Amino acid sequence: MVSGWTSSSRFARVTSGLLGALVIAVALLLGTATTALAQGEPTKPPSEVSFKDLGMVDSTLRGRLATYLVYFAGNGVYELGDGNEIRLIFSHSELLSPRSSALSVVWNGVPLKNMSLDKSNVDRTRLVIPIPRDKVDPDVNELRLIFYMQLSEDECFELDNPSRASTVYSESSVFLNILPNVGQIPQIQYELGSGTTPGTRSIFPRTGNVRIVLPAEPTRAELTAAATIAARTGRDAGIKPIVIRASRAGELDNVGRQDHLIVIGNAARNPLIAELDARLPLKTSGATFLRPDGASVPSDHGVLQAAGSPWRPDRGVLLVGGSTDEAVLRASRALASETYRKLMLGTFAIVDQAVPVLPTAAPESSERQISFADLGNEDATVRGLGEQSFSLNFELPAIVDKQPYNLNLYLTTSPLLDFNRSNVRVVLNKVTIHSIRAADGVRRHFLINLPAANLRPGVNTLEFLAAHHVPRDPDCGPIADERAWTVIHRDSSITFAQADTQGRNSLLNLPYPFLRNGALEETLLVVASDATEWGPALTFAADLGRRTRVDMARLEAALPNQVTDNDWQSRHLILYGTPPPHPMITGLGSRLPLQFNDRGDRLLQNREGVLFAGVDTSRLGVIEIISNPRAADRVILVVSATTSEMLPLVNTAVRQGGLAGNVATVSQNVATGLPARPGEDPTRPRVAAADLEVEGGQPSAATAGRTSRLLSPAIIATGLVGLITLGLLGMLGLQLRGR
Repeated sequence: MVSGWTSSSRFARVTSGLLGALVIAVALLLGTATTALAQGEPTKPPSEVSFKDLGMVDSTLRGRLATYLVYFAGNGVYELGDGNEIRLIFSHSELLSPRSSALSVVWNGVPLKNMSLDKSNVDRTRLVIPIPRDKVDPDVNELRLIFYMQLSEDECFELDNPSRASTVYSESSVFLNILPNVGQIPQIQYELGSGTTPGTRSIFPRTGNVRIVLPAEPTRAELTAAATIAARTGRDAGIKPIVIRASRAGELDNVGRQDHLIVIGNAARNPLIAELDARLPLKTSGATFLRPDGASVPSDHGVLQAAGSPWRPDRGVLLVGGSTDEAVLRASRALASETYRKLMLGTFAIVDQAVPVLPTAAPESSERQISFADLGNEDATVRGLGEQSFSLNFELPAIVDKQPYNLNLYLTTSPLLDFNRSNVRVVLNKVTIHSIRAADGVRRHFLINLPAANLRPGVNTLEFLAAHHVPRDPDCGPIADERAWTVIHRDSSITFAQADTQGRNSLLNLPYPFLRNGALEETLLVVASDATEWGPALTFAADLGRRTRVDMARLEAALPNQVTDNDWQSRHLILYGTPPPHPMITGLGSRLPLQFNDRGDRLLQNREGVLFAGVDTSRLGVIEIISNPRAADRVILVVSATTSEMLPLVNTAVRQGGLAGNVATVSQNVATGLPARPGEDPTRPRVAAADLEVEGGQPSAATAGRTSRLLSPAIIATGLVGLITLGLLGMLGLQLRGR
């Protein structure tokens, strides 16, 4: 199924690749920014943070216009002095024209420095740019470096000349003069809307420091509300870093109260709501919410409220509740719906009817052809000189051999292009499969074969790279970008073979099949009973939400004892957490490529002739995907670890992608005892992936009596027939994409 398209310049794609590592690094930084000391005082953030600290490497940007984007944590609750500065180290091609090449440094949308790229800064140059104290956000700050690069000769042509280049070095840093004392925090008023009312801010947090507070024993509806809100928060965050934490209401300490709080339920089930009653616009009486006139809100009506936090003036509280489970679900779905949320104003909303699921995409398996218009898309126009791009994703449940896969492409190119130099390349999963020469403004049709060898089950990406060049101007006048365009028409379509249910069991296809047609409707997230693991699980839900393309980013969630037989039959399951708090993971037994021992603190393989050797398995994450033993057309994803502290690193591995096979292990370089390679960040995760055989049979209820063999890390991988090694002495060197 086609799930929509996005449009960007080539250098936006470069930037997004750089952000693959950046988003994770900043998220980890934000995750530590409010970690408590023993006495409850927030930890003082580091004053200087380099690009390298955030996982960045030296990066070369190319083209006429290129942007480098990076995020930094702010000063938090601590006072900020003067002397804040950006310490940028860069260089550029000596062929750039100093008259027309420039660098702009933009901090939180405010230009701080504009300078020429000239002979004085060709070689490695250190530039210090002061940051005004009032321009530093206490939470997250955006640094944007914009390079405009023109060549010294023939500068109005050769837009793709590789000499258009500048390099940003990872030793670059940002210094904030963070003082040792906690400062006076300004009081902020919050509302449900966009925060456009003077003196107010939207309650919807889109960065870190978000904590969801659930009742002590949450119902399935309350967990689903939390997962749905997490997915929506991830959708709102986009590429921005986000870490979601979670707590039981009765276990929320003073440090947890310093976060933005999203409180689920009602006062009868969640005692934190009673503590907030004086701040909330709608008061409570047990499980009942009261309107401003004192009348009771009907039991099936959802309630949304926004208020300032009583524990930290700059934080907000968002209540998502109702008297019943149905009311809580209504509130969360209204919050997750982009359409409904645009209608919200003020500090509270009462959801008096069920929020319908808006149509999002055509059915997948029975349709052999899907047009771009079927998904609500109009004709798409890409503009600009040089190489521009747009892309679309489509899903295939399986690849059927000897069946045709075709693209019916309808396009029109500008009649003002230089036809000898302008073209459109069609790229399938990063492999060029066709090239089209620009023509004289005429709508044309092309039937393009999509090679089965380049297709994969799950999400596939078609990218259209339009190289726009205009005829040479003998006077080298201004470049008229408006003359360069290509239109992809809405009646273009993809024709594919009849779907079947094979080919799902590969980590390469993630997030498919859990994310299908831009939605999570057929997925159930099953979290462990240990509340300390709810935060990483909801952060995982937020990462899934980033990829949604529907109006409502809804995600069902449950505890293991709330999973029904119907769930096994009808849903793709994500089992998240560590055993033994998660009995469904241990219950799968030999169905898993790698199993846990009875204590859940070691990984093992129980097949004769199979050796799991390498580093200490007491600190490993594992990602496994298998067929659902109770439903042939459904799959199970296990996201687990031998210790809960490893779960955020497992999230990192899944988020960055590049996994393969049916199992992958995740470790930190510093924990493996293996020497880091030259230029390798020892704190980044290592991933080893493989395809391992699994045994049949129904999942067992417990692991007692299993004949699995725990293999010591000291075992050396030699002399065994049919040896299979996960490669933690070798394959662990395979780094995550985005390094």
